[in-house]
Amino acid sequence: MKLSLILMVVGVLQSTASVYSQNWRMSMNEKSIVVKDVLTKIENSSEFRFFYEEKKVNVEKKVDVEITDATIEDIMNLLFNNEGIEYKVLDSNYIVLKPNGDSSSPSASSSQQKKSVTGKVTDSSGATLPGVSVVVKGTTIGVITDMNGRFTLSNVPGNAELQFSFVGMKMQEIKVEGKSSINVSMVEDVTSIDEVVAVGYGTQKRVNLTGAVTSVSAEEIAKRQFGQSSMLLQGIAPGVTVTQRSGQPGYDSGTIRVRGNTTLGDNNPLVLVDGIEMDLNDINPSDIELISILKDAASSSIYGSRAANGVILVTTKRAEKSKLSISYNGYVGFQRPTDLPHMVGALDHMLLLNEAYKNVGVSQLYSDAYIQEYRANMVTNPDRYPDTDWFGQVLNKSGFMQNHTLTMNGGTEKARMMVSFGYLDQNGNMANTNFKRYNMRINGDLTLTKTLSAQIDAVINQSKAIFI
Repeated sequence: MKLSLILMVVGVLQSTASVYSQNWRMSMNEKSIVVKDVLTKIENSSEFRFFYEEKKVNVEKKVDVEITDATIEDIMNLLFNNEGIEYKVLDSNYIVLKPNGDSSSPSASSSQQKKSVTGKVTDSSGATLPGVSVVVKGTTIGVITDMNGRFTLSNVPGNAELQFSFVGMKMQEIKVEGKSSINVSMVEDVTSIDEVVAVGYGTQKRVNLTGAVTSVSAEEIAKRQFGQSSMLLQGIAPGVTVTQRSGQPGYDSGTIRVRGNTTLGDNNPLVLVDGIEMDLNDINPSDIELISILKDAASSSIYGSRAANGVILVTTKRAEKSKLSISYNGYVGFQRPTDLPHMVGALDHMLLLNEAYKNVGVSQLYSDAYIQEYRANMVTNPDRYPDTDWFGQVLNKSGFMQNHTLTMNGGTEKARMMVSFGYLDQNGNMANTNFKRYNMRINGDLTLTKTLSAQIDAVINQSKAIFI
């Protein structure tokens, strides 16, 4: 009974592989696209993999591709029509391209001695793997392992290279080097779910994570220029709102809410920078490598009741194993009001009030004689007949803003250090408003032994705000 079941499963797998090329369909509308790019698009959207010699198959030519629900045969005929190129679809969904009548091995000369190679393919636990594709790299010579994971290849050049591939496993390439027996242990391919996020007091693969976490990378942060780090999260993290009530530099940093207001008291989330509680605005945005936001109740199992309003974990940049490198990042600009209301002057005020009184059947508030008197004297006697545009008087500056960061990075295998200096100078649109901040960060990494390492971080921050 057990043997019959295994044979049935293998039969289904082979049948599925043979009909895949018939059932697969693709639509594409591209003008003047390179053939090589078309093959790449097919590989990215299917299980097909192409093998060819670029010296014999012209994949750099440009073609127009306008297809709808086309099979792989239709696409191959379109790409290589009248080119003298034939293709062969193997059971393992490999497609070999070669000139008509060309049966030579691209990776070996005809004078080389050829031999048979046998072997067995297993997984990391030692279990046999049936259905593994074994192909001589660069040729059409290939087989599939049997139900016991064994294979036999004939006419293999002595200096050939074998490619072993299987769904869910990493492809392996092994040189024959004259051997007649090759056994292979394949490793699972988990790169697609290997993204790492900061969580708790360390990092964790996203595939193992059950809580609601939003991550903001350094690439996304670099696209946005803000003086305050809290404003980096505005409009970029789902479930997180950031509001700023004032435009005065340094006066009102962004108010962060994770999932809105959840209590009558303090609704601010817990912010940890490299495991240390800090104000998010005390960090130079250029020093941030990753921001992870823990949004659900699962974070309470790590931080307790302080995580009720969410947790923001900030990971700063660290030194790499390289020679000393120095980088500079900075920008300058101006801030100005985007939309100011048009002033309603004193005369407009009186005329509009009189019109409003007239519409409700009440006598006008200001007499025509007083309005004429006001109009004649408001320029020569502004103290008695004022007509001041306070918005224009107060918001009369274009706030100059500059931000500079100098970073030094370097180290060896056992000791690495990153030193960063930051300077922010932000002027407001009102006279006598200014905010300055000086930052210095030192991140050190030491490898003491093979199993023991240490991190030494130091942060210096000084800010000064001037308000009217």
